[in-house]
Amino acid sequence: MKYSRAAGDNVNNKSLIKYITSHLSLFILLPCILLGGIIFYDVYHSYNRMSNAYDAEYNAFLSHEVLNVVHEVQKERGMTAGFIGSNGDKFSTELNRQRNTVDSALQKLKTKRAQWQLSSDISQSYDDVIAAFNDVNRIRTQVSNLNIQTNTAIGFYTNINKLGLHVVIMASKLSSNQIVSAELFSVYNLASAKEAAGIERAVLANVLATNSMTPELRIKHAQLMTQQEVFLYEATESATADLEDIFNQLAKSEASKQVETIRDVVSRTTSNFGVTSQSWFKFATDRIEQFKLAEEQALSIVD
Repeated sequence: MKYSRAAGDNVNNKSLIKYITSHLSLFILLPCILLGGIIFYDVYHSYNRMSNAYDAEYNAFLSHEVLNVVHEVQKERGMTAGFIGSNGDKFSTELNRQRNTVDSALQKLKTKRAQWQLSSDISQSYDDVIAAFNDVNRIRTQVSNLNIQTNTAIGFYTNINKLGLHVVIMASKLSSNQIVSAELFSVYNLASAKEAAGIERAVLANVLATNSMTPELRIKHAQLMTQQEVFLYEATESATADLEDIFNQLAKSEASKQVETIRDVVSRTTSNFGVTSQSWFKFATDRIEQFKLAEEQALSIVD
């Protein structure tokens, strides 16, 4: 009995050894497979995080350069309105110079864009901005010949800027980083307030050049002032602490006080304002430059 039990144990041990030997490769491979899976998971998510970080960075860079173009287009729009309103007597030299500045800013944007890997969504928004310039030479010729309505000319430049601002809001939406997304959303609202201020500059430059404020333009002017207030409020509300400090300084600037003074003059009469379009343009531009400075400071934080 003892022999039989020992023999049976020996057989069982041999079977166990044979089983383990035959499956040894599996026992070795299984931990390796699991380890490989863990490594692949980490590498995959690290790659995605890195890719998202690059996308956010390139989107911020693109937003920065597009807003530089928008800023220069805003100036050309304002000078165009003053030029048409004065029947070509004012802003002629400045307008020609500004057109060259816009062309340079646009070329810089195209050159830098070629260096960035952009997603299809943001690339389409960029392409829309570039396409909006297709008719710029025709519009400029019509302006120079005083062969275009003020609203048509202003509308052309405003459409370019609208598409430019769309790039910024798209960059905010596409960012997977919540902080970057919030910062870009604040910049978008600030840039939108600045755009409304730019349209106000163009509208009042035309009003003062023609020495006439129509009821339609008065309503338009009131809307533009309201838009600035709303966009600035939204920019501040969605801003991080650093950006909020920057935005809060805008209303306290001397340029803002000068703009408020002229707004008050214009609100009280429909003609004989006692203010030249060039004076208004200078004060409005000084204020918009303060917006641009705040925009640059905000973008430096995002970049």
